[in-house]
Amino acid sequence: MASATEGLERHRSAVHDGERRVRELEGEVRKSARAIPRLQAEAADYHGGVERGEDPDPERERELTEAIRAAEEAVVRRPVLGPPAAHRGTPRAVVGEEIVDLRVEARLNAAREVLETRRAELRRFAAEGLDAIGAERAGHSLEVGRRFAAALDALVDADREHGAERGWWIELLRDAGAEHRIAELPEGVELAALNPAIAEAGHLRRTDPAGLVPAPRTFIEREEQHGA
Repeated sequence: MASATEGLERHRSAVHDGERRVRELEGEVRKSARAIPRLQAEAADYHGGVERGEDPDPERERELTEAIRAAEEAVVRRPVLGPPAAHRGTPRAVVGEEIVDLRVEARLNAAREVLETRRAELRRFAAEGLDAIGAERAGHSLEVGRRFAAALDALVDADREHGAERGWWIELLRDAGAEHRIAELPEGVELAALNPAIAEAGHLRRTDPAGLVPAPRTFIEREEQHGA
């Protein structure tokens, strides 16, 4: 039997596939909008070349003409309106036009509908299965929090050791009357002072270890009670 988390991943994967398909079709819409201007530019280059003395190519001319005709038949031209007029009741000005391939637009609209359906299914699945999904994940989150706490301890210890070692060398150089060589040492790095988040994490480590676990506290408390 599939776990709740596996079901969640299936729904997420379906949404990601839907998003990818929408992006692909949005690209096709943009490509189709550029097709006619591109073909017209190719036709202009051809006729300009002939006028400049290049050999005519009736087959190429026919191909360009047919391609432009087929592209025109597949699209509609819609006006692009400017921003709302300053005075109420004044119609918005037409500032251009957009070329739309109705076939690609229809596929895009259908893909968007499919995507919204999948997103709704994901939301419903996650909402209805939140407790089960959270229970399955809480153990992993707790382990992540423990590893983070251990890494934090190691960082704090290394920071303390680094400072102590630097201090040892400073003391030696002063004993030797070689204070001018202290400049050769690297600058002192007090990580907690440099990054307040480290100090805050260290405080949580001492006072509230559960606060370091990257999951809602209620799920972690249930997991700890279950494992007790």
